[in-house]
Amino acid sequence: MSKFVLESLNDVNGDVEFFKILEESICYWNEFCKHIENEKNWVDQLDQLKSRMDDVANKKLLPKEKFRKLKGMDDCYEVKSKNLRAYLLLDENGYVIMYAGKKTEQTQSLGKFEAIKKRYLKDKEDAKRKSSK
Repeated sequence: MSKFVLESLNDVNGDVEFFKILEESICYWNEFCKHIENEKNWVDQLDQLKSRMDDVANKKLLPKEKFRKLKGMDDCYEVKSKNLRAYLLLDENGYVIMYAGKKTEQTQSLGKFEAIKKRYLKDKEDAKRKSSK
């Protein structure tokens, strides 16, 4: 049984689908949103991230200061506000929000994003192998 589940992100609407990832029932995006909402410092920036995801879902071109492909990482993207970041993987389903964090914690967040992405892709590959037997 897969450790990962993708849930449609209802906050984002457009031609390209957006998902949040749950790993063993933990949703990193929901945890991040709750943390920001509880802090109350950057709720407006959280709304900006969601709005920019909406733009991406509707195939609008955004400047690299708002949305960019991560260097050296295939199919990996970053949605940005002044102080917040969301890290996405583009797969056959659409954009998957793997992790999010604050700009000041970017190095740690990217490490966590990479680790989650690696586990997710391995889990998908394992599931594919099992289903082909």
